[in-house]
Amino acid sequence: MSLLDLFDPNSSSSLTFVEPDPRRIEAPPPPPQIKLLRVRLGSTRSLLLPLTQIKGVQPLSPLEILPIPEMPLSVLGTWNWRGEFLWALDLGSLLGYPALDLGQMEQLMGVIVHHQERAMGLIVPEVDEIESYELSDFLPPLANWIPPHVQRYAQGYIRSSGDLVLQVAMLISAPHGS
Repeated sequence: MSLLDLFDPNSSSSLTFVEPDPRRIEAPPPPPQIKLLRVRLGSTRSLLLPLTQIKGVQPLSPLEILPIPEMPLSVLGTWNWRGEFLWALDLGSLLGYPALDLGQMEQLMGVIVHHQERAMGLIVPEVDEIESYELSDFLPPLANWIPPHVQRYAQGYIRSSGDLVLQVAMLISAPHGS
């Protein structure tokens, strides 16, 4: 058989063209995503935390937080989460916003964050939902856009919404007297 026989339609050895099965054509992979948890610090202010650094979320009563005397305003005390005592930090107060008034609240949300071997509870009035963004939509922080009292905790922001993403490592290692 010669090479010409392969292209001769009358030859028994000719090539046949097979239409590809459209069900077997794979779509390109989706762009890389970042998953973030939205937490509320009040009725108009919310922030995002990387989901990869969250161990859990737990509703709690202010009575479950054991106050520790002579601590900075942002340190509410400790609380027992699954048999482990965690520092309970008022996230809003730590970032320079008004402190939570525990006497006026019936329920709070504890967001348990971790970095390396350290964990702590960030106390917020409300947790919204997990959101997904394309990694390309995540940008580094802009110093002139982020309030000065929040800059050291900023990991970046979401281009499409302008929402601030916090850096858990900085929250955990912060001197909590801010």
